[in-house]
Amino acid sequence: MQKDGYAVSLKDSQALLNYCKELDSEFSILEGV
Repeated sequence: MQKDGYAVSLKDSQALLNYCKELDSEFSILEGV
């Protein structure tokens, strides 16, 4: 159970990181950087 919880949180943090990267690239496009 603990192992699954760790896997889920790891997956969530990875998804959050990808989301941040997508936001970052969108802002870069808007700023024209």
